[in-house]
Parts: sequence; structure tokens; C-alpha cells
Amino acid sequence: MKANVENKIMTGLNFDDGKKGFPVNGDLNRMIYFNPSDVNLYDRITKASEDIISALEIIPASLKDEVESGKLETDEAVKTVDLVQRKIKEALNYMLDSDCYDTIFGNTSPLTPVNGEFLINGVMEGLTNLIVAESGKDMEKLNKKLSKYKTK
Repeated sequence: MKANVENKIMTGLNFDDGKKGFPVNGDLNRMIYFNPSDVNLYDRITKASEDIISALEIIPASLKDEVESGKLETDEAVKTVDLVQRKIKEALNYMLDSDCYDTIFGNTSPLTPVNGEFLINGVMEGLTNLIVAESGKDMEKLNKKLSKYKTK
């Protein structure tokens, strides 16, 4: 009986789900996968963008300079950044319907300041540009919405 069950498991369900692989910053060892034709993708991007904006709004004004500088000196700032990062991870993984956060960021915080804005802003802009190129859908409104969270 056991061998029969194992054979059924090994067979599996195989079909083309339309997912494509995209290297992160040209690194073929860091691939994210999603289906750019997924009819639910735009809705997930919209929700994830709203969730990321809400996560960034968790940062209180009293910690804004500390977080934006990338120099976390207080326990409160460290705890706040940890919470925001977890919420961003959840939103990003939901958006692409895969565990993509660790592939994209590795050990780098999405709140790392890069050229006057958080790294997550560049990632979201890159993702929306990629999705526009692949799907033909216009994501300009979402990019504008996220741009208000530039650090400087």
C-alpha cells in the first residue's frame, strides 16, 4: 500500500502556470517568478502597495530621521523597523504570489536609504516597470503613490 501512495505523490500535478523567471539586478542566482498575465496581479499590486504605504506610516515622526538615516540608535527604532520590514515582506510575497522577498532583499533592509529614498521604493518602481513591460498594464498611478515616501 505504501509504495502505491508514493507513486501517486511522485506523479504530481503538472501544468504550465504562465510564470516567468526574472533575475534580480541581472543576477541569475537571484530569480523571482510570477505570471505577468495573471488577471489578479493588478489587484494584488494595488493592495500590496497600499499595505506597504501603511507599513511605512507606522514609523512615528519622532523616529523618522533616525530610520531615514539608516542609523538605528534606539530600541524603539529597531523594533519599529523590524515590524515595518515584516509587513513589507508579507505584502511583497502576496503581490507576486511567491516567496520573493528574501530573493530580492537578501539580508538588506527594504528601509535602507538609497539615493534619497528607501530601497523598497526602488524595488517597487522596478517591479511595476517590469510588470508594465511584460503585461502592458499602466502602473503609473501606483508609482506616483509610492513616490511620496521618498526619504529626502
